[in-house]
Amino acid sequence: MSSAVDLARTARKLGNQDRVDPGVVALNYAWQKSDWRIGTTALKIIEPNANASAKINHFLNENLDWEELSKDSQEYLKLVTGV
Repeated sequence: MSSAVDLARTARKLGNQDRVDPGVVALNYAWQKSDWRIGTTALKIIEPNANASAKINHFLNENLDWEELSKDSQEYLKLVTGV
């Protein structure tokens, strides 16, 4: 790949073809080629407004049965996630 734009374009094409998230394709390329600069820039092109931590925290808050956790575990998770 010569640029992040090329990688983003290819990742979208392969993602549709193979039914895999294009971000996975970009990260796999970055790992295989040890070219994290192009890989992470391609991720920003593929998903410019990504906010993974907010999505994870929302999922956690909506799906975790907080009452099943000890008070210490509840406090720790809330502290580290900001939920």
